Amino acid sequence: MHDDGENDGAERSVPCAPGRSPETGYTVSGLVPRARLSRGARAGLWGLRIFVLILAGMVIFSFIANLANS
Repeated sequence: MHDDGENDGAERSVPCAPGRSPETGYTVSGLVPRARLSRGARAGLWGLRIFVLILAGMVIFSFIANLANS
């Protein structure tokens, strides 16, 4: 293998298109704007959040109740 001393054993970089990352092939130039959701979709997501909080509370309660009974 020909070593010209530039990389000193490091992996050689592969040329890619300007503005693109060689590892992933794309770059992120800023924050992604929030998705515009319908009123029903927003209500569904809020309902899902509340459901998850209730389930988490039930799991924690069950864990503590089982510790107290053992």
